[in-house]
Amino acid sequence: MVGKNSWRRLWLQLAVLVCGLWLAATAGAEGFSWPAPQEPVPPEWPIEARCSASDVNLRNSGIMATSKVVGTLQFNDLVYVKKVHESDSDLVDGYPFAEIITDKGRKGFVNLKFLTNIAADNTRASRFRAAFNSGAFFTFASMERAFDEIAGNGYTPLSEEEKNEFSSVNCKIALGNYAAWSYCAKPDKKPEQLAVKVVKPGYMVAGLQVGESMDTDRLAQFDKDMQNYGWEPGTTDATGKHLWTLNGRRADGQTGPINGFGFHEDNGTIKDIFWCIYLVD
Repeated sequence: MVGKNSWRRLWLQLAVLVCGLWLAATAGAEGFSWPAPQEPVPPEWPIEARCSASDVNLRNSGIMATSKVVGTLQFNDLVYVKKVHESDSDLVDGYPFAEIITDKGRKGFVNLKFLTNIAADNTRASRFRAAFNSGAFFTFASMERAFDEIAGNGYTPLSEEEKNEFSSVNCKIALGNYAAWSYCAKPDKKPEQLAVKVVKPGYMVAGLQVGESMDTDRLAQFDKDMQNYGWEPGTTDATGKHLWTLNGRRADGQTGPINGFGFHEDNGTIKDIFWCIYLVD
């Protein structure tokens, strides 16, 4: 017959064993590593990751002695790793810093020790999703963070062409150095953003930048990537406007287009990139 002390020792041994197995399973989850892609992927496309700790400092550079803390990340926050600075940043337990942007548009540097991979397979689909979501923000607050600031004095009247293009919009706000415009429906302290148009080079979204070339092969691949992400096949009109729509549940309870994304092409060059929210009439 087994005594009480023997049962206690047995339970203690089991607890130690379970704890050891848990530590072994989670130890490898610490730290982010850039996995090799399984298929051709543009190297400039970011990769998804999650924050693996709480109150992690987000800095304005990877040099801790001279950098400033510009924010904090919390456990499980979604970020997009844009570049790992292996040779020009400090190391924390052997991990370098990386340049990231969050799913709310906050930018900065975070040490890879405090990030963990999401998609270990590193497919083209997961990288395209990161390239899209790290640039196409559908709220004004996120767009303002992504461009660091607004330009000018805030609200700017719409041209007649813009009124026709964005029927539900009544003002626009310049982002960055007038690199993009946020089109809003309510001119108040919390603008309701309905559309964005990027008009200058330097801002990448969905793997595209203004001023880049667009040929038939690249357009076909982009259309395939968009469809794999759940968007409807693209359409093209006589003005060089390429448009993709995303269907979903609308405010009226019906299923239909809820978002649009596209760009204008002029003689094989991307003239602007835009995305919008569709309202129910």
